[in-house]
Amino acid sequence: MRPVTRPDSNRWERVGRDLAAQESGRRRADVEEEFHSLERALREGDDIDADDVEDARHALNALRRLLEDQLAPLAGVEPWGSSPPSMPYGAAREHYHGVDCDASKSAAPGDD
Repeated sequence: MRPVTRPDSNRWERVGRDLAAQESGRRRADVEEEFHSLERALREGDDIDADDVEDARHALNALRRLLEDQLAPLAGVEPWGSSPPSMPYGAAREHYHGVDCDASKSAAPGDD
């Protein structure tokens, strides 16, 4: 019977670093792709729409969450505040609480 040994900590550190590197590469590529699409549309005189901006925001926020939640602690660096939300606060409030967040609508009776 072989003696039980502790896992090689260097091996697990390498695995963690490799996973962080892969995730960093994926997130960087997503941001690059989304912003390249925006740049190309603007240079070619095409319109950009809310979906284009939302896609770029999602990619950028995912990269920021990776940086603040995983990479900063790995480096022993204090994160810059909390990571960005996965959806805008107004949309989250409307989705979860049924609150209409359109500021242009009046809640006063008789205002149409």
